[in-house]
Amino acid sequence: MSFIQGLRCCRPHPVLQAVRSQKYSVQSDPEIVIPKRIHRGPTDILRALANTVNTDYTAPQYKYHDDPYLIPTSNFAKRSYALSQESGRKAAKWILQEHADLFQHRVADPPIEVFYPKNVYTEESEVDLEDLKSSIDNLEVADSILVYNLLKQKNVDLPREILQDLLELICFYNETDKFEEQWIEERWYKQGMVDSGVRRKTWKDNNVAESIFQSLEPADGKSYSAIISGMASHGQLEVAWKYFEQAKSQGLTLTTDVYNVLIRTSNFVKENHEARWALNVELLGEMNANKVQPNVGTLNSVMESLAGMANNPASRETAIRIMADFKNINIKPSLATYYHLLKLFCRDKSRPNSILADIISVLEHQELSIEDPKDTFFFTHAMEICCKQLSDLSLADRIDGLLHTGNNYNLIGDSFKESIYYRNYFLLKCEYETLDDFFNFYDKLVPNIYIPEPLVTEVILKAIDMNGANHLYSKIWSDIVLFDQNGRERIVNLIVESMYKNPSDDEKVKTEMADIVEAIWTKLEGQSSDRVYRVIEWKGSSLGYMISVLLNAGRFEKACDVLQKLDKEQQSVLGVPDIRSLQSFIDACLERNDATAALWCLQYCYDAGFDEINEMGLKIHSKLELSESQLSRLTSIVGEDALQKH
Repeated sequence: MSFIQGLRCCRPHPVLQAVRSQKYSVQSDPEIVIPKRIHRGPTDILRALANTVNTDYTAPQYKYHDDPYLIPTSNFAKRSYALSQESGRKAAKWILQEHADLFQHRVADPPIEVFYPKNVYTEESEVDLEDLKSSIDNLEVADSILVYNLLKQKNVDLPREILQDLLELICFYNETDKFEEQWIEERWYKQGMVDSGVRRKTWKDNNVAESIFQSLEPADGKSYSAIISGMASHGQLEVAWKYFEQAKSQGLTLTTDVYNVLIRTSNFVKENHEARWALNVELLGEMNANKVQPNVGTLNSVMESLAGMANNPASRETAIRIMADFKNINIKPSLATYYHLLKLFCRDKSRPNSILADIISVLEHQELSIEDPKDTFFFTHAMEICCKQLSDLSLADRIDGLLHTGNNYNLIGDSFKESIYYRNYFLLKCEYETLDDFFNFYDKLVPNIYIPEPLVTEVILKAIDMNGANHLYSKIWSDIVLFDQNGRERIVNLIVESMYKNPSDDEKVKTEMADIVEAIWTKLEGQSSDRVYRVIEWKGSSLGYMISVLLNAGRFEKACDVLQKLDKEQQSVLGVPDIRSLQSFIDACLERNDATAALWCLQYCYDAGFDEINEMGLKIHSKLELSESQLSRLTSIVGEDALQKH
């Protein structure tokens, strides 16, 4: 029997028979439901991949080269390195623009306009209406004005719509080219958005915008809105209000932005609080009468005006009523609204209130978006209030949690605001957290996100001193050197005094502390005599502390060098050391049977006018075997009477 026949004769397995005996019902396939398309941004895949990688707190920020020689270690270096990289990109773009004929290849397909040279217009250029449209659409202010003038010279009839667009462009930018969005680092370090509360006139009088406005006859609500908004935004308030009265007399309806900017600048038009608020009420009433729909900008303008009247006790009640009124018409506040509320309610530092906690309770866990230029002021101001008025670490942690929710960190503003934010946060953490928890937090942010200013470094040193954490001196000193703060007198004196007050029995810690003192000594000795800026003056107290730390580590010879400095340059050293440091030096001399050094120190104590010289002289006389010359010198210092008492 063949193998195949044998297989046919085999009996099926019982389980297989049971399966074959089952009857199956044939079901129709379920309907396929195609889900709705979810819009994805061009970087969503990269963002998803980035979320799978944990943050490396020891690495520099992504914009810096991961190279030991190119990692910035100070705020100045961060700024210099980032702007240097961007300067290189600017240089490349300039070459592309100046030598466009050398770059004829297609950079991308379909073409990306920003990668190609811009059109260059001169007084001899042949232009048409399309060139003007293109310049306006690309927000090229200077080119738009030049093309407009060229078309005007050719007596080309320009449509009113294009003239209106050009007027709005020039009024918004005040005849200045817009800052290009691609220069991210320059915007980050520009520090231009300082809310000083002072309205400075920057409007260029008799400019092209006024000429275009005069040519739009008859002027309508759009043209009046553009010129009024531009003038008021750039400080030309008197003429802006003049045009506003003209528009009202002609019965023209103006835009919401016009009313917003007029309300925002009302504090510069009227002198007293009552007149200012009456003007705001009048403008809001006109908006209602003309059926001009308010927006969040209107709310922020009113709140900013009220914040400028914070000295008026009625302003707070008015602000609460305004918030309720806008809530009734479904206008939600932005971060700028809350920023103005904080300025209004937290003006008096002696009377802290709970409004910040209430605001955070409303915003907590929300992903926010920017709706007003002053939204970027909120987090910095909130953390400053939390630190300087409330001293509330738990609230500060909630603010930081909100900042790191979603993409909310984009609302931190610029480098200046970020630095102020973390300065206040660090000060709070250092004061109210345990030292171990603080340094866990410190290691995550320093130096890749934040580099402590000298003020913060001083507070950290005081916290180490208060906790007696002498094992941390080496760590903080390495950062002080890294951040180029080892040339600051207050920091140097503070760490030396702190090490003196917190001696250690651990040999490793003793060695580390002595190494710090020697590094400071080398730094001070290497100072140029003709140096003017940031010169560290020799202080007797600090030199005494250095002697004690060196002696504690057994570095007697180095302590002798410091004492020699005290002795030889008494005229240039400010003050005298603590007597305990000098007594420690004499004790070390006694242990080493070094009578010469002991008498040298005793002579310095005599010259410095210490009252303890008799006691110290008696100790030397009783503990050391002195030669006749040494005994004679001792007698000349303390006198025979003092020795005879012994």
